[in-house]
Amino acid sequence: MLQALAMGRWEAPIFTHPLAPGIAYGLFRAGKISESQFVTHQFFWAARNEYAESLRFVRLVEGDTLTSQGNEMLTASRGLNDAAKERFATQATALPLSEQYVLQVSTEAAIRRDPRLGIADATFRTFLGMHLRPIAQQSWALVVPSFSLMQVYLERRYEERAMQGIPEFGVAPHDSIINQVGQHTRVITVPFPGIDGVVEGDGMYFGTTYGFLHDFYHLDRGASSVIPEYRVLFPLIFAAMLRHKRAFRTEDGEYHWTWQATIENLINLETQSCQLLQYGPPPSALDCFEVDYGHKSDHPLVGRVVSEDMRERPEIWEAADVNLESWQRRLN
Repeated sequence: MLQALAMGRWEAPIFTHPLAPGIAYGLFRAGKISESQFVTHQFFWAARNEYAESLRFVRLVEGDTLTSQGNEMLTASRGLNDAAKERFATQATALPLSEQYVLQVSTEAAIRRDPRLGIADATFRTFLGMHLRPIAQQSWALVVPSFSLMQVYLERRYEERAMQGIPEFGVAPHDSIINQVGQHTRVITVPFPGIDGVVEGDGMYFGTTYGFLHDFYHLDRGASSVIPEYRVLFPLIFAAMLRHKRAFRTEDGEYHWTWQATIENLINLETQSCQLLQYGPPPSALDCFEVDYGHKSDHPLVGRVVSEDMRERPEIWEAADVNLESWQRRLN
């Protein structure tokens, strides 16, 4: 396996060995391969198993330029412009050879076997196709990037607004994800036999491959729709909600619907304020917060709770570069 990875030979029989995940993990723990190479192995392992009928490994760079296939794949409606593609190629060329590949599959047969995959496939295959366009178009084509290429793409697509994927086994708790978002990172699940992964979420069934590809979606979503100055406040917003949990209780003792909806929005980086990035001058964190949690928002209770928390713990918010006078003036 070590030799195959060094040569970028993803078609080698060793990768279909029943113990391949354990072998790859052993190489990683021994320092023989990087974490990114191990994670990529698991991405491709999952896609091999789920979409075994149609597998095509494609190298995106050679020398210091994109291959013809790589150039075609990165020519998508929301992909990279020419300058960004040049920077992408330079950065990707420096990666280990095994990390310079993507895996293209067809999801058609898998969905026929398991129709539960249909909603996730329609959602995320469409999303990925707008960034990494399948080549030699086959039906139901899906491109699964290496972990390194996934990150390089985000960096070149969004530059200083990009978020970093943090590989983890299993399902991360809510507070961990929100704290990661505040550091411009977000968990990306790593499939592994015997470890429960993210097979359901966002109101749909993911299966194995879409479990980690949906995390890529949230990394992309966070970079494209939430400015960094606002992301750093997400853990403080969550902490304020926890400190004032009683405010979210209804008369019958249940949580108001705003409680769960807000937590899900913070985790998934889904905000109403994303519209501010499409029109007018660049927004501030206060502009974004006011749209999401101000008087005229769907969740004004959160705004009131945060405003109260700012009065009680001004030093915490000031340490995050929040101008308390401006915020209180706009929120009260």
